[in-house]
Amino acid sequence: MTDATAPTLRPLGVGDIVDRTIGLYRSSPGLFLVLAALPYIVLAIVSLVLNLAFVRTTPFTTLPTNIFDPSDPTSFTSFTPSQLSGLATFGVVIGVVSLLVLSVQAAAIVDAMSKRYLGQPATLGGSLRAGLRASVRLIVASVVAVVAFIVLVSLGVLAVVGVSAVLRSPIPAFIGVLGLVVLIFYLVASWMPLPAVVTLEGTGPIAGLRRAWRLAGGARWRILGLLTLMTILQGILGILFAFVFLGTVVTEGATRTVLQEVANLAVNALWAPIQWGVFTLLYYDLRVRKEAFDLQLAAEAMPRVT
Repeated sequence: MTDATAPTLRPLGVGDIVDRTIGLYRSSPGLFLVLAALPYIVLAIVSLVLNLAFVRTTPFTTLPTNIFDPSDPTSFTSFTPSQLSGLATFGVVIGVVSLLVLSVQAAAIVDAMSKRYLGQPATLGGSLRAGLRASVRLIVASVVAVVAFIVLVSLGVLAVVGVSAVLRSPIPAFIGVLGLVVLIFYLVASWMPLPAVVTLEGTGPIAGLRRAWRLAGGARWRILGLLTLMTILQGILGILFAFVFLGTVVTEGATRTVLQEVANLAVNALWAPIQWGVFTLLYYDLRVRKEAFDLQLAAEAMPRVT
């Protein structure tokens, strides 16, 4: 059954996308908060288990305490090979688990926000299953995007260095640096639709990158404006939450550190539905503008003559 609160699809401005996302969030706060918080809880439990396993299998009490002491350049060499191996293994495992869990979170929220936006029923179990199905493809696509980003930016840096060395003038170097900044923002904007494309269209990593690039064509300035607005809103939310949550607690030491981590976790859980919801509505807005997706939906909803 179609949800009566589902908005009519039309081209949206930057503010409209954020406003619609918040409206959908408020219409189903329990669903989105659970989808956002559950992966963090799972990640916290897994991290605790891995930490306990790491402490039991590593001579933790013998690890150097001055690992981050900048005045002692030999502090890192205080580790034994077995300690270094244990630290590296622990870091890799935590990184892989975090990447998988947070990918499930992103894809699950995209799925739920998409269904709510289109007026379709969204359930916790259904969105989590969709997140699990899309998580590996999303991870691979993200890795490919990061590698491509590093390669392109590295080539740009080499070109700037080469031209500057040949011409021996600061002006080409300055222009080259500006060009690199433009390239970075261009690439970031080009692949912003990627999570929604991979999750909702079921594309593979390479096809997803190409599809996201095509959808972003001609809308990169608007996407950058949306990212800027999102960064400002997230910063404001974090500052307000820190004042409200931590400002009422007078404590020091380890307790305050724990409370700060809890506050950061709460902010991330509250923010995740807005972040991934905005990317989802951006995807549909790009499709409406470039592919007349709103007309396609309207045609599909018309009764068929038999």
